[in-house]
Amino acid sequence: YAGLFGAVGQGATVKDLVLENCRVSVSDDGNLRRGDVYAGIAAGVNFGTISNVTVNNSAVNAEAWLICSAGSIAGSNVGEITGCSAQNTQICALSEGWTANAGGITGASGDRLYWDTDASVSGSQAGGCVISAEVTEA
Repeated sequence: YAGLFGAVGQGATVKDLVLENCRVSVSDDGNLRRGDVYAGIAAGVNFGTISNVTVNNSAVNAEAWLICSAGSIAGSNVGEITGCSAQNTQICALSEGWTANAGGITGASGDRLYWDTDASVSGSQAGGCVISAEVTEA
């Protein structure tokens, strides 16, 4: 998990932040290709609540062997994201074989590994973002 907060825990709240000119770049290459990478400017993964967080002029680049999720606010959301915004961000998720998710707010919401957990994104917006997700065969 890569971001200002690697993981926002269940019951935890991150709120009222403005994050500008940030860069998050992460790969599982140095970890013997473990397989999963989750990256966002505010959080790699959100299990709690992220509210009223703004990301401006930033970039997220994530690369994984299996699962790769990247977003301006959170790479993966299995909690609640409300009232957040992203402007002029570049989001890139690259998987070498299975799943690549990328989004202006979150790369994935309601992650496949957490079916019993409610996830929501509401009152949030993204604009002027360049978003790419690609799956290649290694």
